[in-house]
Amino acid sequence: MVNVKKIEKKSRRSYIRLIEEILIEALDGATKTRIVYNANLNFKVLHKYMRLLLSSGLIVEVNNSNGKKVYKTTEKGRAFLEHLASLNKLLENFENTYSKDPSYHYPVFLLHRGKSTLKSQLSVR
Repeated sequence: MVNVKKIEKKSRRSYIRLIEEILIEALDGATKTRIVYNANLNFKVLHKYMRLLLSSGLIVEVNNSNGKKVYKTTEKGRAFLEHLASLNKLLENFENTYSKDPSYHYPVFLLHRGKSTLKSQLSVR
């Protein structure tokens, strides 16, 4: 018998999902170690994303009261999360509306959302 939970854990997350998880973890400030553990990443992957987030102004590096470096989501990062939540809600509504119609061909961008339920309903030609 196949362990579904094990398969789900092995599935890759999109880069948008990784960014979302890092920004959420850093909302109140977080060390790299905390982000790595709570977002289930490794330091190499985190370093790559931190450079992107820092250069985009979505996250900022600050020193806490103990002098440790922590990363905090900026207002721009919070706005990004809000827009992303709105987009995810819109996509869910779209998926729920059209997933019941087997003749409907999904736009290509929906193929990369990482939802196994959606992928199983697609007939790619």
